[in-house]
Amino acid sequence: MKTKILFLFLITSSFLSSFSQMQTTVTEPGIEKIQWENNNAGQSLENPELKALKGNAALVENEMINIPLDYNGEAGVFIMGEEGVNSNTFEVTLTYNFDMSKYMITNQEYADMLNYALDEGLLTGNYQSNVSVKNAEGFSYELLDLDGSWEGSVCQIEYLDGAFVVKDDYYNYPVIFVSWFGTAFYCNMKSRMEGLTELYDQTPNPWTRTFYGQDGYRLPTEHEWEYAATYNDERHYPWGNQPATPDHASFNNQYTHSTPVDQYPLGVSQLGLMDMAGNVAEFTNNYVFSYTPDPQLNPTGPEEDDRISHKGNTFAADAEVIKCHWRSGWIKQYYFMSGTYHTFATNDVSFRILRSYAGGSININDVGQNNPSVNNYPNPVNRYTTFCLSDEMNGTASISIFNSFGQLVHVIENIKFTKANNAVLFDAGGLKPGIYFYNLETNDNTISNKFVKI
Repeated sequence: MKTKILFLFLITSSFLSSFSQMQTTVTEPGIEKIQWENNNAGQSLENPELKALKGNAALVENEMINIPLDYNGEAGVFIMGEEGVNSNTFEVTLTYNFDMSKYMITNQEYADMLNYALDEGLLTGNYQSNVSVKNAEGFSYELLDLDGSWEGSVCQIEYLDGAFVVKDDYYNYPVIFVSWFGTAFYCNMKSRMEGLTELYDQTPNPWTRTFYGQDGYRLPTEHEWEYAATYNDERHYPWGNQPATPDHASFNNQYTHSTPVDQYPLGVSQLGLMDMAGNVAEFTNNYVFSYTPDPQLNPTGPEEDDRISHKGNTFAADAEVIKCHWRSGWIKQYYFMSGTYHTFATNDVSFRILRSYAGGSININDVGQNNPSVNNYPNPVNRYTTFCLSDEMNGTASISIFNSFGQLVHVIENIKFTKANNAVLFDAGGLKPGIYFYNLETNDNTISNKFVKI
């Protein structure tokens, strides 16, 4: 018998307490591990519901979908949160191009990655006994809990005859019992396979993240996830504002386990993203943060914490809390016990990936029109606006703002622009309504434009 150590973490009332309990499994030394094929009692493989779902479906093709920076006519700008649902709502401006995977990462995709890493000598852990697989480079964490089991669900990947394979016909199911480090490792391996930059540094404890300005794969932030899911009209659900039904998503314990990522075509988002409501929740790339009404530019969340946010909610959630704006909670990134770092992996959290681009930040007014080298959005301006420069700009600049009488009313000094950071947020709350002109001044030239304050 294996000893199960169960940790329950209570979250504050601002988060939904809807996750299954998070667990890690410790096998006592000298105790024989019961093998998967001889441990059918209570396992999900014997669940008739799951057998009916599995079938013989072809493998899904998980393409990357470009997420346009053109949100309801307001390029790169959307309102995060929903009044009455979140404590605050706030304006988010995104100026970096990105793609997002159509589906959550499936068991087959994850097994393929593990086999690549295995061939490269990048794995360690007791995976040959189907207990745990860890990264061999850098600070080692458990990536996938191979003997994970909770509430009738088990890890659907195993090590068999020298390779990682998907159990039975679970190829198109989202990978479960994967830790946050396991998701980051997947992104790094996909980047490595494609000759891109690995956006997670596995050397420190915990691993560090690169968000913008590099070619590579990573997890989406909460903000990027919600932007893509609600595109482009702040809809309640990925498919629109039509109430959720069992034809749209897996929720309210219609099934008490994960379902295939392509099972709900009616739940597709406007951009073609699938399964963003219900089924299993999705890890994000940011730590937990509090909603405030202040606008944010390319937000990444706190630099340090040990709680990772996730979005989308689970098969156990009701119709209200699988809405795009709902914060489905957080999961511990790791914990320290008996001199060892452990990770959390459970049966109702998976992930999808984001592709970022080098440079990446664009003039958010470049959508569908020709523009000068400096512009601002939104325009007209209510209070906040973002000045964006073309990618050629690099160095220190200032922006001088004049009213319609030619009087200097504000100066933004010592702005450091690079190709990876070419935007600056401006609070126009102190300006009276009217037309304003501004000059961007560098050592080499001066560029002019205007905006309307309402």
